Amino acid sequence: MRSLADDQGYMNRTLRCGICHKVMDHSEEIFQSQELYIPVCITCLHRFTEDDIELMLNIFLVFGGYFGKFSSDLFCLSKIFNRLDQKRIRYEDIEQLNVKLLHTAILHGLSPKDFLKRLKNFMEK
Repeated sequence: MRSLADDQGYMNRTLRCGICHKVMDHSEEIFQSQELYIPVCITCLHRFTEDDIELMLNIFLVFGGYFGKFSSDLFCLSKIFNRLDQKRIRYEDIEQLNVKLLHTAILHGLSPKDFLKRLKNFMEK
């Protein structure tokens, strides 16, 4: 599979980071995911671990969106769990629920590490 960053025809179009959707103007600002061939800007490369980058790229590929699409002020675990209880959603498929919660957190600008920290604090209350 060819890299999008190396494709000269593609470089004439707007290239965006697969994590934060920042427009990338210069090829020297591009990190290429080895698994998905999705470009990542240097800012995201320095901000997140390589494992977190691959995890977020996979989640965005499946569910869409990008890091920080919504305000982090709007992310509230207690409200999310209350909605789940109101909808009477079963917690049988806990892995699927965890992935959806992580996706929601990332959309609200929380890194996977920050999300786990918030989730741990929430569960300890």
